[in-house]
Amino acid sequence: MKETNQAQTILSIVVGFLALHYIFGGHYFLPAALVIGFLSLVSDGFAQLISKGWAKFALVLGRINGHILLTFIFFIFLTPVAFLMRILKRGDALKLKKQDAETVYVTRDHTYTKSDLANIW
Repeated sequence: MKETNQAQTILSIVVGFLALHYIFGGHYFLPAALVIGFLSLVSDGFAQLISKGWAKFALVLGRINGHILLTFIFFIFLTPVAFLMRILKRGDALKLKKQDAETVYVTRDHTYTKSDLANIW
């Protein structure tokens, strides 16, 4: 790891513990911030150990966010909307299914002219 990245990681951990101390007022956050900050200044090996541990913790959090939280969001928000659409029978909101046709494709016979390309956006 780069030294600047390692120093930024240690600084963010210490500031995070200080913020937790001022938000929750626990007796363990301030000593943890002081111990991690002091030992990281004194020992480069300890700072590397903390940085690697934080990177592994961030990897675990990334997997949780990517898989579990998005799954919960899907079931909390999208599933009720789908059930409501099915109960209300509003029809196909995206117009994906045509009831009387064999295909969903629409034939469009259009000859492009110069004016079609003048203002594309």
